Amino acid sequence: MILARPRRATVVVNLGPQSPLPRWPVTVRPCNGVPVLAAQRSSIVLARTHDPVLASLSWPDCPESRTSRTDFRSRRREVKVMEFHRLDRARSIESEVAVAGDWHGDLRHVPALLARVHLARPNVRTVLQLGDFGIGRQVSPVFLDAIERMANTLDLRIFVTPGSYDDWGALHHAFATRPDRPMQLTEHVYALPRGLRFVLGGRSFLSFGGAAPTSSRNSALHAENVTPTSAEVERAAHGGQVDVLLLHEAVDEGVRQVDTKIRYEAARGRISADTLEAARRSRALVSDLRSRVQPRVTLHAHMHIRGARRTPDATVVSLNRENRAGNIGFLRLPTLDFTWLEQATSDRTAHAH
Repeated sequence: MILARPRRATVVVNLGPQSPLPRWPVTVRPCNGVPVLAAQRSSIVLARTHDPVLASLSWPDCPESRTSRTDFRSRRREVKVMEFHRLDRARSIESEVAVAGDWHGDLRHVPALLARVHLARPNVRTVLQLGDFGIGRQVSPVFLDAIERMANTLDLRIFVTPGSYDDWGALHHAFATRPDRPMQLTEHVYALPRGLRFVLGGRSFLSFGGAAPTSSRNSALHAENVTPTSAEVERAAHGGQVDVLLLHEAVDEGVRQVDTKIRYEAARGRISADTLEAARRSRALVSDLRSRVQPRVTLHAHMHIRGARRTPDATVVSLNRENRAGNIGFLRLPTLDFTWLEQATSDRTAHAH
């Protein structure tokens, strides 16, 4: 599947000279009616369009798990897209993962954060990013390339639970094609469909992205699919209990600091009543999901607040944005204990001395 940033351009899907195609032809199924202008042995040319180009590529005798790397090319940029893999088939022996809050396509802070992750926990190989990554934003190609290079250097893979800052107008169509698989944006960066379940280190995870926007400033990307629906909650809850719930939206009665900020923003009167009501409904939906799947750990971002609430039965953690303390922490999978990056860094420094 090819996910292109909306742009009027002739799109060429270049299969490359090293592509292990057993035989021609490749079958092209554009998901949004984009016509195929030409099909050759090495490339497929799609029509000019203002819309995201979403195409399904397949060919005879080539299992999906062996699909080769495919390049998406437009007039201005190139993004490498690879076939999807089941998350529970790789690195299943991991004992700890990193968890990150909003990144907003921030080239100034995020690469340094990933370097700190590696320094604090050299054995960590997976980062669970909880949305507002910046997918579909103007800076997205540059940011995505920088994150891919960092992930490649540090041997990290990054799984994104998309947030309200990400382009759900394009993501929704891509996810609808394969709702049970992560969408691989680059070799090391994946976007997770809403409701995707997977296993890491023997622990079950449920990713449920999206949230109501907290303001109208980013309305251009706030397609109708950005906010979860009750039907999506029903489908996600159908699989039963999970160990870890990954959200972008905050849950009600979770972290005290988040509840305080919600009341404060409502009292200030700077956010419209419609926006506040949409946010309330969105929180109610993910809170209902949480009550039904009963995770031992719930992780969310969105509110730009660091905080945690721990009880004997469950833990809720709210992660901050990229330029503030509390953007990243570590989840120990055998025990499901959570540690902030700042604490992990301090502990490692103290141990070194």
